[in-house]
Amino acid sequence: MGGASYIFTQEHDANIMSNNVLINLNVLNSCKKAKVKKIFYASSACVYPLYNQLEPDNPKCSEDSAYPAEPDSEYG
Repeated sequence: MGGASYIFTQEHDANIMSNNVLINLNVLNSCKKAKVKKIFYASSACVYPLYNQLEPDNPKCSEDSAYPAEPDSEYG
């Protein structure tokens, strides 16, 4: 994606979001063609709201805390 100096400037938000969508669609289309039955989807802590990440000894970064979506950046 280009690193933090690219991601967090807010100058490339549309490009970042477009790339993320295309990556996901390409993976899903390839899996469909290959008849893949299961996909492991790994992500970044950036998908979680910033307020969930503020306590280093007790971050709330479980899957259910990612919804409703309020990522800490467009990258998330």
